[in-house]
Amino acid sequence: MFTPRITTSAEVQDGAARQVAGPRPRLALGNQAVLRRRANGSAPRAEAPSSVEAALSESGRPLDPAARAFFEPRFGEDFSDVRVHTSGQAARSASDVGAEAYAVGSRLVFAEGRYAPGGAEGRNLLAHELAHVVQQRGGAPTVRRR
Repeated sequence: MFTPRITTSAEVQDGAARQVAGPRPRLALGNQAVLRRRANGSAPRAEAPSSVEAALSESGRPLDPAARAFFEPRFGEDFSDVRVHTSGQAARSASDVGAEAYAVGSRLVFAEGRYAPGGAEGRNLLAHELAHVVQQRGGAPTVRRR
């Protein structure tokens, strides 16, 4: 059974997201792991529901080219392997874990309407989730100011 660890403590990722999504990013990330979520206000769960595994079994789609072009130089990372999940099943799983979005490895799962990289709020949420991708890879990149 798939039982990823869920965390609601996201201060580092939120700060990183603001720095990366903003005009002059600088970021250092530590190494943490498996399932991270951006909370929607509900209580955390001890293990992931079956809907998470179902959502992750879908293929998802690549991170859109504009988002990759924006975030890759800011994180100093290649996000070509990132898959974005926005299907109905993905939205249900995000709801089931009480999240706006969550990351498992290089897979990003979003609640309905929350994947919106063209706007400031959507870009911040995406930056937050990409910070988890970097952490789960075990990297600690430094993003240089431009």
